[in-house]
Amino acid sequence: MHTQFLLEFPWKAITAAWPELTCAIAEPLAGGLINKTVRMTSRDGHRSVLQWLNPVFPGTVTDDVAAICRHLASRGFATFSVLPTCDGAAFLPHDNGSFRLLSHLEGDFLGPGDIGVAGLTLARFHRALADCTHVFSHHRNIHRPPFYAGRLREALGAHEDHPLHGEVEAIAREVLPRLHPDCDWNTLPSRIVHGDPKLENFWRTADGVTLLDLDTVGRHCILGELGDAGRALCREDGRFSMPLFRTFFMAYLQRAPELAGPELAAIPESIELIAHELTARFLIDVLEEHYFGWDPAHFATRGEHNLHRARTEHAFAVSVHEYLDDCLKILVQ
Repeated sequence: MHTQFLLEFPWKAITAAWPELTCAIAEPLAGGLINKTVRMTSRDGHRSVLQWLNPVFPGTVTDDVAAICRHLASRGFATFSVLPTCDGAAFLPHDNGSFRLLSHLEGDFLGPGDIGVAGLTLARFHRALADCTHVFSHHRNIHRPPFYAGRLREALGAHEDHPLHGEVEAIAREVLPRLHPDCDWNTLPSRIVHGDPKLENFWRTADGVTLLDLDTVGRHCILGELGDAGRALCREDGRFSMPLFRTFFMAYLQRAPELAGPELAAIPESIELIAHELTARFLIDVLEEHYFGWDPAHFATRGEHNLHRARTEHAFAVSVHEYLDDCLKILVQ
């Protein structure tokens, strides 16, 4: 695993902020394209997690995370906690990003056979935060399908000479008309949601299953969250899976906060919509030759890698469309 970045950490400032990390053993943890995460083992054997937070997130997002963790814990939802600096701050500002220290949770990720557990956990998470009054310091609206429709049109116009433009345009012609939800999300309740409910963010501990990566938590329409959960968790071999949909959402609805009728009815189309949104984002990245996770071993350019991603996500979105009526029957039975 790449460890060079550890030499770039301001260890003097870090150990001044958290003296317990003096002479601690640092072990980089895998995963995460944006932030850098290190497991710290102090001289007494105590473990904690040090994170460098990419400047795409303001340092104050850790204040939000700390408040959410406290509220979750007060509602009996197992979670980590933000360990303050010796001055009582939630994070350590730095020239490039910020640092924070989190409690270490022993455990493991959920697996593909735990989709029902994931549904139940996300429901408990939403219910636990239903009465949270925290005012967030930042607003990061991840799901904005009409916005990405506009961005895709702009990219198509600005990069007509890109070698993959023709292939992008062919997919875009199918995607663009579908990036406008039938239900106006702005008319629906604003709820606190996780923001990235993929399987890799569900963590099983001795005290129960929790959710990691709370930097994307905020107040949004729940359809973006549930559409993304369906997109990430209800798929098998690249296609939409009705059995997984049934497993996930039947478990979710057992403990979910009460949803309004329009919210419940729009879940199936939201899965298709979020898949089309992600397709559009990948197509934009094709033309702009940009993305965090380029795999140069298998793709000559970022554009080719993102075109592969776009095709995969578009195929999934098309497969969802075939089952919209069947999904709705499950939700309203």
